[in-house]
Amino acid sequence: MNKTLLTLSLAVTGISSAFAYWLPNPEIVSVVKEDGKVSLEWTYDQSIEKCNEFQVVVFKKHIATEDENFVLAKTDFSNIESKGTLDKSEERGAIWDFVQDCPGWWVKMPKYMNNALGIDAFMYFAGSDNSDIFGGAYLVSPDYDLSALSDPTFKVKAQIANEAVSVSGGFAIWAWNTNWMDPKNIDYKPVYGLDFHYDDLSFYNWKDISETCTFPLEEDFEDPDDKDEVRAIQHDRTRVMFYGVGYSTYWLNGFEVSVDLKKGESVDYGAEAYFVEGNTITIDTSSDTPDDYVYAYEVRAIYSQYDDYREITTIRATNYPYNTPKYVLGAQSGIADSNVIDNDVNLKVVNGTIVVEGAMNETVKVFNTAGVCVYEGSETESIKVDQGIYIVKVGTHTFKIAL
Repeated sequence: MNKTLLTLSLAVTGISSAFAYWLPNPEIVSVVKEDGKVSLEWTYDQSIEKCNEFQVVVFKKHIATEDENFVLAKTDFSNIESKGTLDKSEERGAIWDFVQDCPGWWVKMPKYMNNALGIDAFMYFAGSDNSDIFGGAYLVSPDYDLSALSDPTFKVKAQIANEAVSVSGGFAIWAWNTNWMDPKNIDYKPVYGLDFHYDDLSFYNWKDISETCTFPLEEDFEDPDDKDEVRAIQHDRTRVMFYGVGYSTYWLNGFEVSVDLKKGESVDYGAEAYFVEGNTITIDTSSDTPDDYVYAYEVRAIYSQYDDYREITTIRATNYPYNTPKYVLGAQSGIADSNVIDNDVNLKVVNGTIVVEGAMNETVKVFNTAGVCVYEGSETESIKVDQGIYIVKVGTHTFKIAL
């Protein structure tokens, strides 16, 4: 059997009503950069038996040398081989799968036909549905950082269909959002106005869709609650999610996600993915250029299982994605080792604390890599935080800094 989309795969989350495991979160213990290579080593809780593999996704940063439309991910699923059809999908016993030519993209509850990927919309049920990004069934992107774009807008194209008249579907844009009653609940939320749902799908022909997804602005709203919601959207953690609703399969014949960049603007994207049975990997960065270079990586624990009946290996579980943050590499990443200046706002590290100068009475907020706000206050105080990487927001300015 040729290797198909399913043969080795990975998940967005380790929770399923049929097969649930909490997998360990890998912890990076060593990063060595030399001779055009980056060597990583991580540890994990080896007492959890249902962990037999890791996947490392490598992200690159692309900087526009001129105005351009940059494709973040594109596939026609030509690598999928299956006898399934539009009105009769093939089920391979997988809870999760990955998109081979779109590193960082994962599907939950996949179905298959030749050169197309299905989503089992029957898994859209009360209590675990697509109103929560980690419930239901869906195809979801990795985090994209749009914070450096003057116009943070996704352009999404796809061909979609259904397996039965009961199924409708589409896609939505999600973003990490800090506007919650309880800080412990901070999570992804769908972005206002960016849920595109189609009720006119068929199981005999593909529907072409093409949408421009522009993020809302605070000034677009008058209600204070709406303004709070929009203000809390974190543009550095945005995702695209395709989903289906109904009692059968929602089909994708292919998709493309892109952004428009002005000269000098940058965005990160999934560039490569590797499966590792041990706990080390060496990433080759010798082909990096100043405008396109290895920027970050993430390591995820997975549990794969051989299915004797279907004679194929599938992925059954992995850890939650917001517990597997991107680790950013090197000075090129835009992370300041000690000092960064933007329009007279000066951010620096002094004796293990973050000091902000020139904030002009703006509120200073500090977020850790999980998106949790660990500090909110004024510029008059030294901000004491643990060692690590942080996002610092000063009014409309956003910085990344390492302690």
